[in-house]
Amino acid sequence: MPAEPKKWDKTEVTTTDTEVNSQKYVFSNNLRAMREAFGVSQEDVAKRIGCSHSAYSKWEQGISVPDLRWMISLAKVFGVEVDYFFVKPERPLPKSKRGRKKKK
Repeated sequence: MPAEPKKWDKTEVTTTDTEVNSQKYVFSNNLRAMREAFGVSQEDVAKRIGCSHSAYSKWEQGISVPDLRWMISLAKVFGVEVDYFFVKPERPLPKSKRGRKKKK
């Protein structure tokens, strides 16, 4: 027998600026950490997904976040699901398919 559907809560749901900024921070840090784990530059990633270097740079700085189209492209490039960008870094980074480290 199927479970009873939950009742719709009509309480207004709001998101604070603090919550939004927190998610932007988590996203930008995860994006940068993944790129560095793969040993590629911001420009390399931007070219690979077809966006401008300046747009990509803003994503890593937390100035802006990409729309869903770009997030899907980024997830494909790094071999993760889109939600990976929004989880706190308790999950290990994906291993680079290239196996090389960025030179410092």
